Amino acid sequence: MKNLLKHILVLAILLPLSSLSSSVESFPQELFQAERDQPRLQKLFRWDNRIVAQAGEFYFEIDPVKCTSMPIHFVGDRSMISLTTALGKPFALGGNGDHYRVLFHRSGKNDWDMIRVPQNEEGKEDRYSIIVGDENSLVLLGQKSFKIFNGKNWINRDYSNEFSPSNSDPCVLWRGNVYYGYDRGEWGGGLRKLDLSTGQWKEVTGKLPTVDYSKPQGQLVFVDDTPLSNVTDISITPDDNLKIICGCSHMGMYWGQIARVSDNDLVNELYISVRNDNNEWDFPVTDFDALRFNNDGDQVLLSPRLGLLTYRNDEWKRLTPHWEDHAYLTSFLILNNDQYLLGTYDAGIVMIDLKKKTEKVIRLATSFYKWEEK
Repeated sequence: MKNLLKHILVLAILLPLSSLSSSVESFPQELFQAERDQPRLQKLFRWDNRIVAQAGEFYFEIDPVKCTSMPIHFVGDRSMISLTTALGKPFALGGNGDHYRVLFHRSGKNDWDMIRVPQNEEGKEDRYSIIVGDENSLVLLGQKSFKIFNGKNWINRDYSNEFSPSNSDPCVLWRGNVYYGYDRGEWGGGLRKLDLSTGQWKEVTGKLPTVDYSKPQGQLVFVDDTPLSNVTDISITPDDNLKIICGCSHMGMYWGQIARVSDNDLVNELYISVRNDNNEWDFPVTDFDALRFNNDGDQVLLSPRLGLLTYRNDEWKRLTPHWEDHAYLTSFLILNNDQYLLGTYDAGIVMIDLKKKTEKVIRLATSFYKWEEK
C-alpha cells in the first residue's frame, strides 16, 4: 500500500509538470497561418527615414506603429525602379522607356529635385535597373553599361564583360566597388564584384569549405578559389566590413553560410550542411536568409527553420526558441531589441514582439487570388 501511495504521489507531481511543458505554445503563430496571397516580397530596408518593402517593381512604405502599408509612387508616368542612399541623400530612380530620372531630397527643403540621366549614344541604348551609393558617389547599373554620379557630373562606362543585374538581388557599393549577389535556388548563385575603374565583373572567390561527397556523410575540405553559391543577403557591418549570407533548401537538403570579404578574397565564418558531420552549430541545420545588427552591435540572423538567432559571447543563441516550422521568408528589419519585422515570400510582413509575445500581420495589397495547396 505504501509503495502504491508513493507511485500516486510521484504521478501527482509529474502530471502538472508534463502538462506545463506541453502547454508551451509555438511563437510566432500568425506567421504560419497568414494568407499567402500577397505580392512576392524581396527586400525590407530603410530609406529617407522610412521603412520600405520591395515587391518586384512595387515599393511600399511600412508604418510599424499602425501596422499599415502605403505604395510609394514616382511623379508622372514613370515607374519606380530602384531606391538607395548616396552622397548623404536618399535617391530614387524612375524611368519611362529609355528616359530615366533620378530624384533626390535636398537638405532643408520639403520637395524633391529631379536630375535627368544623360542618354547613351545612338546604338548604345541601355536599361538601368539598380542604383547603389555611398558617401562619395551614386552608381546606376544597366545591362551593358553603368553610370557614376559624383554630385555634379556623370561618367558613363561600358562593362568589359556583359552581365545583367536585377533590382531584386542584394547589391551594395562598398570601398569603391559594387558587390552583387544572386540566388537562383537549386540552380545556384554567387557573388560578383564590379571594378568601377575598368568595368569588369569578376566572381569573388576564396579558400572556402565544400563538402566532400565521396564519403558517406561528407566531410568539409577547404579549397582555394572557391566561389559562393546562393547569396541571399549582403550586409555592411557597424565597423565597415562586408558580410555575405548564403543558403539553400531543396528536397530536404539544407545548408547555410556566412562569409566575409577581406582583401578582395572571401573568408569563411560559418558553414553548416546536412551532409557535414562537423557542424559548428548546436541547432538543426538550416539555410540563411538575411543578417542585421541590433542596437548593441550583435549579429542577428534570419533562418526559415529557426527564426531569429543572435551571436553573443562567441556563440549563437535562438531568439525564437518555439519557432514552429519552416517559413517562407526573404528579409527582416530590427525595430529594437524586442521588435522585428519579418518579410515573408508571399504572405506580407509580420511584426513580432519577443518580449510581449505579440504579432501582427501587415498586408501590402488586396488580392483576388487565394493560395490553395493541393
